[in-house]
Amino acid sequence: LAQIEGISLVEGNFIDHILGRSSEGVKGIIAEQDDKNQSINIKVEVNIIFGTNIPSKAEEIQTKITEEVTKLTGLHVASVHVVFKNVISAEQAGK
Repeated sequence: LAQIEGISLVEGNFIDHILGRSSEGVKGIIAEQDDKNQSINIKVEVNIIFGTNIPSKAEEIQTKITEEVTKLTGLHVASVHVVFKNVISAEQAGK
């Protein structure tokens, strides 16, 4: 997600959260693994910079997460639900 322009990232290490290496949840990211089907459902909450096209940004986020999670874990990503929590200014995103 760090490579995607127009959004503000949530903090934490997502891969550690998916693999259960962290006892604390990652703020803004919820992953539910289905061991029976070897798949995962992901919900990610991000802030979006004012003026950014929301539908195209959601599709970009979904594609990037699906590619990276599959590459790093070998799991099938069943769904990626993107929630835009806040509209922020470019200055706020830079902090």
